[in-house]
Amino acid sequence: MKRLILLRHAKSDWEADFETDHSRPLNERGMESARAIGVALAKSNQVPDIVISSSALRAQSTAFLAADTGGWQCEIRLTEELYGTSAGSVLSIVKDTPDRVNRLMLVGHEPTWSTTAGILIGGGRVRVKTACAVAIDVASWDLADPGRGELAWMLTPRLFTDGNWG
Repeated sequence: MKRLILLRHAKSDWEADFETDHSRPLNERGMESARAIGVALAKSNQVPDIVISSSALRAQSTAFLAADTGGWQCEIRLTEELYGTSAGSVLSIVKDTPDRVNRLMLVGHEPTWSTTAGILIGGGRVRVKTACAVAIDVASWDLADPGRGELAWMLTPRLFTDGNWG
């Protein structure tokens, strides 16, 4: 069994000075949420083997804050492919994952994450809020097809954001 974790980027700062959507940073609440999810995944033994993140600043900041705060010892890759992409493209990335990887985390954006989760579990859209992590189990990466996944769990940072991550 393989586990795909879709993590939506944390809350971004619309008031910040940024030139493009791609360079929009996280706000304070977003940083706190990313840290909380990182620790929650570590404490529940759900640390990914590899993280592939959208290259957008808010997504990569979410990935690095979660990993750093949670003490994850995994590779983090950045890709343009997860910025403004489709569910079909996400499934292609999942299917190309090497078999040695048991837990894959993708960090990206809406509406792609809600659509992808819904397609994998075979019904509708799964509402993926900011900094929400959705775990979907598949028999193997090459079998990550519509309706072939099973929703394992969803975590939202509001369950953990009391300011104490230790």
